[in-house]
Amino acid sequence: MASPMINMIGKNKLGVKDPGMTLTPWILFYFFLAVFLFLMIYCQNIYSSTKYQVEDALAAAALAGEVADLSIYNNYQEIVITDLDYSKGVFEDALQASLHLSENGYPSESSVYFDHRVPVTVTALRIYNVSNEQVFLTDLLKESGILQYTEEEGLAADSRCILQGPHKDDMGAFPCWVQMLNGQRKEIQNTSLYAKISFGVRTMDGHMFMVEKDILTDIAQNE
Repeated sequence: MASPMINMIGKNKLGVKDPGMTLTPWILFYFFLAVFLFLMIYCQNIYSSTKYQVEDALAAAALAGEVADLSIYNNYQEIVITDLDYSKGVFEDALQASLHLSENGYPSESSVYFDHRVPVTVTALRIYNVSNEQVFLTDLLKESGILQYTEEEGLAADSRCILQGPHKDDMGAFPCWVQMLNGQRKEIQNTSLYAKISFGVRTMDGHMFMVEKDILTDIAQNE
């Protein structure tokens, strides 16, 4: 007569499953699922925090670059930006300081989100001046110097100021607007600065893709 131990071994050899072996695949499945969810939440948190960091830095830089000409305001009560080089320089310096960029615009190598191989680039920087009830566009990436202002024409006589249209229409609405990256149309209600930047972001698997952010700040509403 065979012993109980021999019978148990015999049953295992005949194909009776060990409960521990049955549970192992499920334990591994839930373990990898937990790791996957953790990585997803971690990446989302990094993305969200960096998104707000970029948006705050862009807003701060745009507001810093809105340097109104005080002499024109004191004499003619118009809020306009005339010193193009100064506004551009203040914007770039503020953006560099806020995002901890190098002199050439490169992010830190220790950044967990930015790709340090790709510089943060200002792809658009425009002033929308409201003068004599008209809206004038000046491209800060192409133009330099100080805009000329006259009592009779305001900024209209300066060739660097491109007329966009009336500040208000007959119904009191603001007909001039800027198309934002998110699809929203923002009206030019006061002298404003529009900025757009591009930068590279790094994924967990080492890949890189480009991202753009833009903003339109109103010098009167953000005093």
